[in-house]
Amino acid sequence: MRSISAISAKSSSTKRSPRYHRIQKHLLQTYCLRGVGSKQGGFVVDRHLRERIEFRAVNLIEQLPEIDFFDVVFLRNVMIYFDQNTRRSVCKRLLTRIRPGGYLFVGHSESLRGMCDELLSVSSSIYRRL
Repeated sequence: MRSISAISAKSSSTKRSPRYHRIQKHLLQTYCLRGVGSKQGGFVVDRHLRERIEFRAVNLIEQLPEIDFFDVVFLRNVMIYFDQNTRRSVCKRLLTRIRPGGYLFVGHSESLRGMCDELLSVSSSIYRRL
C-alpha cells in the first residue's frame, strides 16, 4: 500500500482522480489505459495500481498520523509558506517517516539547508536522509 497525502482535503480529493495527462511512455504502456473520444490524449491509471494507493489529508504542523515509512516524499512548494522554525519542525517530523537513504523533494524556490542535520543536499531541491 502506498500513501498519498495532501495538505487540504480538497487537494487530496482532486488527486484521487485517476486521470493524468503526462507520463513516461514505458509507464504509460504498463500501467495505463488510453483515453478515447472526448478523453483522447489523456489516460487512466490501471485499477489494480490505483487500489494500492491510499489518499488522505495530513496537517504537517501537527503530529503525523501512524503511516508507513517512505522512500520518497514530494513536498513541493509547501515549505515557502512556513517560517523558519515551522519549517524546521515539519522537516524533523517528516524525517521520522522517511527511510534512511530516502529522498525529500521540495520546490525549486525552497531550501532546507541548515534545517535538519539528517538531510544531505543532493541538488538544489532534492535531499537524501542519512
